[in-house]
Amino acid sequence: MIAKARAVEKCGDEPSRLVIQRDDELQTGLIKGLVVTTDALYTYRRWCAWIHVLGAYYIVFVKKNTPVLYQNLEDFFGDADILKHECDYFKKVQKGHGRLETREIWTSTQLSTFLEKEWAGVAQIYMIRKTVVKKGEKTVTLRYGMTNISRGKANAERMLEWRQNHWHIENRLHYRRDVILGEDACQVRINKAPEVLAALNGGILALMDFLGVKNVAKQMRHYAAKPRESLQLLCGALSRQHG
Repeated sequence: MIAKARAVEKCGDEPSRLVIQRDDELQTGLIKGLVVTTDALYTYRRWCAWIHVLGAYYIVFVKKNTPVLYQNLEDFFGDADILKHECDYFKKVQKGHGRLETREIWTSTQLSTFLEKEWAGVAQIYMIRKTVVKKGEKTVTLRYGMTNISRGKANAERMLEWRQNHWHIENRLHYRRDVILGEDACQVRINKAPEVLAALNGGILALMDFLGVKNVAKQMRHYAAKPRESLQLLCGALSRQHG
């Protein structure tokens, strides 16, 4: 189990392999030159300052749990002239699973000097607008954020790529563990039982990935209905294949 994971990626000219780091691995401080993406839980001054001092790069979301900062970004990006003339812009359209998704991002350096008084190293702010059309219904969501990565190292397109990589990890790791495998709802607290269950869940997901399973919930229902088949898989095909 990798708890409270963030996406960590090298910041360079070429995109590198996306990896996950534990909290204790980040605590070692060996993150110079890496990009650390988080959710709004880590959007506080000391954390951003710590990442910046260590020579790493943060990309954080800004929500209403930091009301003054949120209001500043909402007001800034609410100006149509700023969006048109002052921002770097990128748009990405994806279609699949019966839905059309359009993601647009605007990035700006205009507030960097103003915000840096309280937020260490901030170099850009951004707004992502996600529009989803499904079965004729359209939903639009806005998300704000900031980073200490300069525009010279990351334009709007690259920023959106990093944020989508973060969402990919959230969907692939946390959603499968927390929702499909029920870790969030689990009430087990006795001794080391939570750690044991987390390890078992990790083994299940690793096995599903090895088998190329795309729908974990469906496959688990299949094996639950046919336990003999699951035992044959574990004790037969897999054991013979890997000794």
